Amino acid sequence: MEIIKRKIKFEKEEENRKIQVSFNSDGHLTIRFYNPEDPSKDKLIIFTARETNEILSFIRWRLKG
Repeated sequence: MEIIKRKIKFEKEEENRKIQVSFNSDGHLTIRFYNPEDPSKDKLIIFTARETNEILSFIRWRLKG
C-alpha cells in the first residue's frame, strides 16, 4: 500500500473527465478517470487485493442498512 502525506496546498484539476470503475484480470478494483478528448491525461487507480476486499466489505455492510 502506498501512503501519501497530505499537504495544505493542493492542485485542483477541473477537466471534462469521465469515470470507469471495474475489476482488472487479477480481481483488483480499478478506477479510471479519463478525458475522451485527451487520452494522454488518463489517471488510473488500482487497489491491492486487501484494499479491494475492504472496500467491498464496506459497500456490502452499507447496503445491508
